[in-house]
Amino acid sequence: MSKIPELSLHTVFNGTKFFLIPGDAITEHIKKYGHFELHLQELTERILLKSKPGLILDIGANIGTYSIPLAKKFPDFFFCAFEPISFIYDILDKNTKINKSSNIKIMNLALSNQSKLELIYRLPHTCGNVGGNSLDENIAKMRLNEYVKHNPKLEPELIESK
Repeated sequence: MSKIPELSLHTVFNGTKFFLIPGDAITEHIKKYGHFELHLQELTERILLKSKPGLILDIGANIGTYSIPLAKKFPDFFFCAFEPISFIYDILDKNTKINKSSNIKIMNLALSNQSKLELIYRLPHTCGNVGGNSLDENIAKMRLNEYVKHNPKLEPELIESK
């Protein structure tokens, strides 16, 4: 496995800060446009403005480009960001901390149709898409209904998935 490149810190248009991996597709998009998939962010914001506060699940959260800005804008909602790839989870953790995201819980696991450990093969960090994977790292998988069962006070309001 290749070594993770040194991270760079960037601030996007709304003041959210992200540690980014140089050369990654998300990094290049943020550097060029000042945001990542703004149209999806705006669509989600319109939905949340009409919703009662609840649990928002970010499934395949990557470095937090959706859940962190949304948590900042919607402090009455609780966000749970699932990222199974350990080194990306570590970056997500850094990003939630630098943004003081107290209404986000991050989970180093994948949601699936079954609960088990599974092997995941990572693409090289130099491929331009560090989040792109097929199944070389053991990851924990959990069924969504099991997660919700362990968090009975919270009901999912919106699920974002890639």
